[in-house]
Amino acid sequence: MRDVLREEKKFLLNQVEALKLRNYLSNVVHTDSHNGLDGYQVRSLYFDSLSNRDFQEKEDGLELRRKFRLRVYSPDADFALFEMKQKQGPYQRKRSLRLSRREAQALIEGDYSVLLNSGSEFGQECYSIMEMWAYRPKKVVEYAKEHGVSVEAELGTVGGTEDGIVVAQSEVRYTEPEQAVEFIKQTGIDALAVAIGTNHGQYKSKTNISFEQLEKIHAAVDIPLVIHGGTGVKDEDIKKVINHGIRKFNVGTELLVGWNKKSRELYSENKENISNRENVMPCLDVIDEIVQRKISLFKNID
Repeated sequence: MRDVLREEKKFLLNQVEALKLRNYLSNVVHTDSHNGLDGYQVRSLYFDSLSNRDFQEKEDGLELRRKFRLRVYSPDADFALFEMKQKQGPYQRKRSLRLSRREAQALIEGDYSVLLNSGSEFGQECYSIMEMWAYRPKKVVEYAKEHGVSVEAELGTVGGTEDGIVVAQSEVRYTEPEQAVEFIKQTGIDALAVAIGTNHGQYKSKTNISFEQLEKIHAAVDIPLVIHGGTGVKDEDIKKVINHGIRKFNVGTELLVGWNKKSRELYSENKENISNRENVMPCLDVIDEIVQRKISLFKNID
């Protein structure tokens, strides 16, 4: 656990002033060790209670207030920092816990028990507050909507493998209709990815979808539903799930497998001194065929 107490002063600068200050500081202080040639991307997900307690305290200008956030410094990072920032008069206190990618995902889905894994008093404090006040992810959705970006969220736990993270079948949790209704209400998302039996990365076999669960979710919510792990859905099931509210399929695995199979075939047969175009273009043709076939299926036509 990291604990920092600091005083923050913020100034509004125009572009010329900012450039001058940057040039000056580059000569007197060291740059951030995490900074690359093009900088790095910081992404923060803020949490708040069902009644937006932290936001209201900030709006009311309370001297003692706090906010929770989950922060990553790269989309490919294998860890995230869970932080509590507390306003204490002129000072800001920031305490943080390092979470694995899996723990961070569990936290987003509402499993706050991962905060107890560190065994620290700070983790216990965060867990108690977030459980008591029913904290939920809030800020990313609000920020994205301001910029016209559609926001999709996954509720429940989809099995399989994605980004190196393996979710065993024993860890799969179906999306519950009641939770879906409350989650949509509190986050304002535009589309909901549901856990109904599909698996990330599945392509050697096909899954058995829980149509009963999907029907209940579809009846309970009024936003488009999404399937993750769509490659594992049987062709004959696609029409059925569309008729029960599914409006988007993620089928990245099927495209990846098609490209890699064709690529291995061509690179093993062709000479080393031919144009790489001869290896790439046929792979693109395979992708095109898969996409055209999927479009036909997704449009719910024969």
